[in-house]
Amino acid sequence: MLPVLLPGMIGGATGGPQGEPSDSQLRAAFLFRFGQYASWPKGSDGASATAPFVIGVFADPALLKEMARLVAGRMIEGRTVSVRAVDQVEDQEGLAVLFLGTDDPLLIGRAIRVARARGILTVGYTDGFAERGGMINFFHEDAKLRFEVNVDATANAGLRLSSQLLRLARLVKSQGGEP
Repeated sequence: MLPVLLPGMIGGATGGPQGEPSDSQLRAAFLFRFGQYASWPKGSDGASATAPFVIGVFADPALLKEMARLVAGRMIEGRTVSVRAVDQVEDQEGLAVLFLGTDDPLLIGRAIRVARARGILTVGYTDGFAERGGMINFFHEDAKLRFEVNVDATANAGLRLSSQLLRLARLVKSQGGEP
């Protein structure tokens, strides 16, 4: 998956054992790439042609630090990419992407409801995140970082993910009621 989606993203930065990229470095690179392989609904902050493309990070300082390093000077669709810490899950003003670094189901549910209404791509790193209505979730399989996509959740928020991205993902459906 890495050669297809992440060429040139990790560079010489290493943080893991034996010179391999750390988990935070890989997730940061994926988050940036998700922004390149998604389309946002008209009128959402993700679809703005002039505002910066903002990726919010909640409750994951290591990822926030790595994202800040990775997006410096980068653009998506001609827009400057920036990253900011999100202190409250409802604080999603101006975001195109929100990463949730929590496994608290109440916080996740609240964040997903706000994000869905605003057309914000939600990404998590918790078992069951996508099945609970999150859009993209990281997981490990065979000692590699992978991701799964809840296509219904993205469609319900008016977002579209490219077929290139979906081919690399494990597709899941929502279970239970809406968060």
